[in-house]
Parts: sequence; structure tokens; C-alpha cells
Amino acid sequence: MDGERERGRWKVLVWGKPLGGELVRWDGDDLGAGLSRVMSKLQERVPGLLD
Repeated sequence: MDGERERGRWKVLVWGKPLGGELVRWDGDDLGAGLSRVMSKLQERVPGLLD
């Protein structure tokens, strides 16, 4: 369970089998920047996943 968030704050969580049970997480104010950061982390951890 997650506590209340400040208005305008975002959390992006990605997990799944290709990550071997690990989690990619980002918290912040700019959703576009967060999604970009998470996509970059996914490419690092699982090369070719997003090709």
C-alpha cells in the first residue's frame, strides 16, 4: 500500500519476467522525464527488449 502523494507527483514501476524479478522504479514531477528514464533503464538491463 502506498501513502498519499503530493499533487503533481508521479511514480512509474515496471517489473516482469525479463527483469528477473527486479524492479525499475522512478518517482518525480515530470512524467515524460520519468518514462524516458525508465525506458533507458530497461534498455540497460535487458538489451534488445524495446527494439
